[in-house]
Amino acid sequence: SSFGQGWTKLLGSEFGSQVGWLYPLAVLALIFGLLWTRRARRTDQVRAGFVMWGLWLLTFGLIFSTMSSIPHTAYVASLAPPLAALSAAGIVMFWRYFRARDARGWLLPVAVAAEVAWAWFLWRDFTGFLPWVRIVALVAGVAGIAIMVLVRLTRRARARLLTVGLSAGVGAMLVAPAAWAGSVLDAKYAGSSFNATAGPASGMGGFAAGGGGPAGGNASAEDAFRDFADRAGTGRTREGRAGGFGAGAGAGAGGGGGGAGGIQGSATTALTGSEQEIYRYVSAHRDGASYLLAVSSWTEASPYIEATGQEVMPMGGFSGSVPEPTLARVKQLVKTGQLKFFLLSGSGGGLGGGAPGGGRGATASTIESWVQSNCQTVPARDYAGSSTSAGTLYACSSSS
Repeated sequence: SSFGQGWTKLLGSEFGSQVGWLYPLAVLALIFGLLWTRRARRTDQVRAGFVMWGLWLLTFGLIFSTMSSIPHTAYVASLAPPLAALSAAGIVMFWRYFRARDARGWLLPVAVAAEVAWAWFLWRDFTGFLPWVRIVALVAGVAGIAIMVLVRLTRRARARLLTVGLSAGVGAMLVAPAAWAGSVLDAKYAGSSFNATAGPASGMGGFAAGGGGPAGGNASAEDAFRDFADRAGTGRTREGRAGGFGAGAGAGAGGGGGGAGGIQGSATTALTGSEQEIYRYVSAHRDGASYLLAVSSWTEASPYIEATGQEVMPMGGFSGSVPEPTLARVKQLVKTGQLKFFLLSGSGGGLGGGAPGGGRGATASTIESWVQSNCQTVPARDYAGSSTSAGTLYACSSSS
């Protein structure tokens, strides 16, 4: 079957199980949220929220769907913020209409049914992973729907029964993604292989085992998320709250950095003896340069950054083939004294043979050739006493 490939790749078990558990709820919230606010004022913040989060979701969804391949499951984390925001808004919006006995409230049990069915479908390829959780989700979903329908069809709704129905329904929608996300805490499902896949999809957690940490640091985005969910279905701005969905609300999913787990253990946090010698020499002779040094790849930059906190420039980016920095930019940095030292490994840099896009890009190779032709080689004896395996160090002057 071609399902889960091409345009449907985000719906398949590889990527759907990583970020797609809330698809039905988010889509229902987006469609009906826009429908029910279509006549609102142009400045209506609830509708603006649906537009913003919806455009975010659709933009990244279309990009990932049209890409020939997604090299790493971590990339689809960019779908998490709009999915979470729309899902939260949907729960609040549907519940408020349901409690008010508005006909639109029937979307709440519909959403629960859709979510439970979708979770059961996504779980189909992983029946050996906590099979009882899938049963719990199904039972809770059926119970929640039954209670909500019963409450809705009776004349006098009891608050306690409403709470039980809502709790069972929401729990049924969230238990599957919660179990999947929590699986990375179990060494049985966590690892540090490059093709990182959180949860039991491939039996390894990849980056998760490295301590990814929560999304954080952006108060504007966090406030926007909370306000959006709280106002959904009411159109009212909370008292005492500045703002709405102000600037920064789309600042992204930016996760807080975690530990230095790294890919295949390459992103180390300690300097070797040779690297320590280079660091001491460069620190003493950098003449106020902004960058400690430039290096051939991210794997060489990582230990210096992690161990010293200094700014180090990896040429060629993560893949080794990114055309940044350009030769013109490097020349400018050298001329203005912001960059003086280059540590060239001569290994071709990048990710080596173990990752997509590995190899040396033309831009990085051009820079290295320029450095070798225009800058002075620093004798190894000046900083290590003998030859070093850490690479060849070059010192460039503003006249290079």
